Amino acid sequence: MNLSDNILIVDDNPSNLQVLGSMLQTGGYKVRPALTGELALRAIAAEKPDLILLDICMPGMDGYEVCKRIKAAEDLKDIPVIFISALNEIEDKLSAFHAGGVDYITKPFQLDEVLARVRTQMELSRTRASLAASNAQLRELMEQLVQSEKLKSLGSLAAGVAHELNTPVGNSLLMADTIHTLVHEFAAAKASGAPGPEIDEFLAHCLEGSALILRNLDRASRLINSLKEVSVDRASERRRLIHLRNTVADVVALLGSMINKTSHAVIIDIDPDLVLETYPGHLEQILDNLIQNAIIHGFAGTPSGTIRVSAQRVTDERITLLVADNGQGIAPENLNRVFDPFYTTRLGQGGSGLGLHIAYTLACGILGGNLSVSSPPGGGTQFTLTLPQSGPSAGASANAGSSA
Repeated sequence: MNLSDNILIVDDNPSNLQVLGSMLQTGGYKVRPALTGELALRAIAAEKPDLILLDICMPGMDGYEVCKRIKAAEDLKDIPVIFISALNEIEDKLSAFHAGGVDYITKPFQLDEVLARVRTQMELSRTRASLAASNAQLRELMEQLVQSEKLKSLGSLAAGVAHELNTPVGNSLLMADTIHTLVHEFAAAKASGAPGPEIDEFLAHCLEGSALILRNLDRASRLINSLKEVSVDRASERRRLIHLRNTVADVVALLGSMINKTSHAVIIDIDPDLVLETYPGHLEQILDNLIQNAIIHGFAGTPSGTIRVSAQRVTDERITLLVADNGQGIAPENLNRVFDPFYTTRLGQGGSGLGLHIAYTLACGILGGNLSVSSPPGGGTQFTLTLPQSGPSAGASANAGSSA
């Protein structure tokens, strides 16, 4: 519960306002009362509430009409409305839900039931808001991808995003609905005095459900964060001259905590005087992804291994950077798919399948180079990054990215 959550109670009976207000304040909520539908709409316009408890039978504008007006307003339609009424017929409840209500509480009020239903709707509202923000962020990302023409296979990417997000979001909504139902059943049983589920069993179900929701939302969040990397903003970074060895050393240092947890070693074999003009932030992202890929995938099940990062000048205009490991290698049937978006051999184990795709997109697009992979049987894996001595300008790299 958030102590800043504010609830608007609409009821023409001052006693009901006092009883409900006292209950909710006991639960730690900020409460505002309104005696009529007209006053409620004014209160909503003055300060948007997080939740509305709305009586049905009121003089002038009844609760159904108030709810319909709220749901018709674009900026208010997402506010959850719980109807409160002495009417207990199924037709009354159906009318409430058709008007846009999300729940229905009958009078007289029971403290535990009111707090449980309010708490449930607050949590669902926050979850919906978080998902809406994520979807808006995803839509913005897609627009950026289209405008910059970074990915030729945008349709495939969009389908992959929808598929990857659908499972964790769907699981979260399903479990939230299950917990919602459990709370209602528990509250109803307690209010009626009928035998209900054991408190320990009830708590165990809720704890298990909330843990599943958190795991799935965390998975969706990590996927969205990975997608952010696909649309790295070139305008925020300028091409500049760098000492390649220093840049590689910086990346290895940043990955130090991850490397130190294992028995793996990273060896840098690069001439300190080797320089090139490029976009260092994007080059660091590629190196980060390649080294992490070796640790997570190349050395899976291997107690120790070595990653060697080396580089040499091929011509006056080209430099080759190698990231090689002595791990388990890549199966021949998977070799031509490692740069595909969302392709991973560790499905369901936390990987998004975007790391190598991001590296390939940045290398062939923004940096104006090329990225390839080889993995001879029993010989580990080697990624070869070929870069121009002087990287393309921002405009030229955008065109290269669209054709990569």
